[in-house]
Amino acid sequence: VGAAAIDVKPTTPLYIGGYGNETLVSDSHDPLEVRAFVVAKGDKAVAFVIVDSTGWFAEYQGTEAGYGTIGARTRAAAKLAEHGFNVDRSAVMISTTHVHAAPTITGIWGTSTKTPEGRAYLKRVHDAAVAAVDEAASNLRTSELWAATGNVRPFVWQNGQGTNHPDGFPVDEQMPVLWARDPATGATNAVYVNVPNHPDQFHGANQKQFSADFPGYVRRQL
Repeated sequence: VGAAAIDVKPTTPLYIGGYGNETLVSDSHDPLEVRAFVVAKGDKAVAFVIVDSTGWFAEYQGTEAGYGTIGARTRAAAKLAEHGFNVDRSAVMISTTHVHAAPTITGIWGTSTKTPEGRAYLKRVHDAAVAAVDEAASNLRTSELWAATGNVRPFVWQNGQGTNHPDGFPVDEQMPVLWARDPATGATNAVYVNVPNHPDQFHGANQKQFSADFPGYVRRQL
């Protein structure tokens, strides 16, 4: 098992992904990252990638063609193949934290992908996803993989305004955890936690700052 984190904090003003769209922001309250968790055995491997972003399209058009998640998964799989694994893009899974205080790369909230700076940032996120998988695969450690499923019910606000689901429908409360530990010492080699939430507590447009919101807070605590 191997893990890696790549910094994607913006270096130029970009449009924030919600709650004040069309607002250009340049400062960051806390780190924005692309993270990868790779599990391998023999010539097989799988990679889980998480990006601090409101969303990320599978594909784009024009000059951004190839910088969607399909392109990132394909190129990340090629990196795994360079490490000797027999994989294709189906072995690479990419998700976003859906934070509304990160730069938009979908164009729905603001127009970042219509500006040179926004297009450059989209490519940077794409490149970071590939690099994170490559780095994680370069730092594999023999591990016992412990698994558990947590529950996020205590902080789910169901049927509230802005939660993106109609009244009466269930919310995904499961929080999968993969804990890679050294077989001899029990020391932690890496941890994967995917929190199924819609974090919109940090209103970056009001604060004039980007943020990883609640997922970033959880990372700091871990």
